[in-house]
Amino acid sequence: MVLVLSDVQIKGGRHEADTYAETLKELGCQNLKVIRKGKETMGQIDFIRKAAGALAEKIPGVELILISSFLHHWRVQRLARGLKATHITTWGMPIPTNALTDIFLTLLFPIIDKLGGREWFRDLAVKRRASGKLH
Repeated sequence: MVLVLSDVQIKGGRHEADTYAETLKELGCQNLKVIRKGKETMGQIDFIRKAAGALAEKIPGVELILISSFLHHWRVQRLARGLKATHITTWGMPIPTNALTDIFLTLLFPIIDKLGGREWFRDLAVKRRASGKLH
């Protein structure tokens, strides 16, 4: 089973999880479950960190695989530290604003985190995404 985890939907756009699920189906994946949780990367990683243990108990041999774009890779890698998972990087062309945000946050998020701003940043991102804004 493949879990598609995202609760991102930009105003006027399609839900991110639906786009991912459709693409995976086109690539031949039959057994999909969409979970609309996590409006930003930290929330998605936190959710899967909590759910991974329960899934491993229910489904022996389950493997957690994180998939991220090449520009998002280092941030996902950092946030998923300690999580037993395989991390796969995709090489498609990201949306230009996503590319800039990923580069910016790869460099600055560790500083924000060290200064104790993780929760502040998460709240800001969730508030913006809840209002339908990407960044």
